[in-house]
Amino acid sequence: MCVGAVAQNTYESRFMRFYVPDCTGSPFPVSIDTYFTISESGQTQIKMHANFAYNAAEFSYFQKYSIPAGNNVYFKLDSGDIITLTCSSDEKVADGFVTSKNGTYQNYADFSYFPINAAVIDSLKKHDIIKIRGQFKFEILDGSMQFTSSSDMPKTKDSFKQAETLVRKHYQSAIIESNRQETLKQNPLSRF
Repeated sequence: MCVGAVAQNTYESRFMRFYVPDCTGSPFPVSIDTYFTISESGQTQIKMHANFAYNAAEFSYFQKYSIPAGNNVYFKLDSGDIITLTCSSDEKVADGFVTSKNGTYQNYADFSYFPINAAVIDSLKKHDIIKIRGQFKFEILDGSMQFTSSSDMPKTKDSFKQAETLVRKHYQSAIIESNRQETLKQNPLSRF
């Protein structure tokens, strides 16, 4: 489990990984990491990022595993309920290079952000996700919760609870420190 704070002060922790078929012909699926995040402004989101090593603009499958703004991802829960999340924003970030027989190209990491509310958080804390379907850039794909058919099904509710607790703790610490700094800006000798 990792917690990160990026330039815009977003606090995040991965709680799930699912898999989609690799478009390059590899027998191994592409993994998509899913994070619980809180922005500096307090907005809670689900963030998704595909671990795809061949995401250069020169390739025909560029951004194949991104979910563009306005598109949906669906989580089916063990309760039978379906959560529909709509991507509010997406971004691509330079992420190393890809070397092919035709040259070396800039690789990109794609990120999709889905705002969530208290009801979604409560559902994810109470129920495991058993199926995923996403409206990716080129097609609608079902994600597998298992790397292989013999892999164990993950307990997403447990990992979501851990991620949410950890991120909220880091977020609250950042708010406390921010407030302390504001007080010190007003009076540098406060509580000296």
